[in-house]
Amino acid sequence: MRKLGVNIEAENWGLTEDEALGILRAAGFDCFFTDYYYDESKVDRYAEAAAKNGIRWESMHAPLPSP
Repeated sequence: MRKLGVNIEAENWGLTEDEALGILRAAGFDCFFTDYYYDESKVDRYAEAAAKNGIRWESMHAPLPSP
């Protein structure tokens, strides 16, 4: 069976990573993907929230060069 995933940027919704991933999981999503984060604390927050909510972090966008 295929997994259902969606792109997420929790701060764009005014939510924490935990709140956003909880909503996605409750809505039936199995996984999510994000932009690239240079801030490792944000990576940690998404990883912890994913584990807590039973949702897989499927992928992260590759880093883009600075303009």
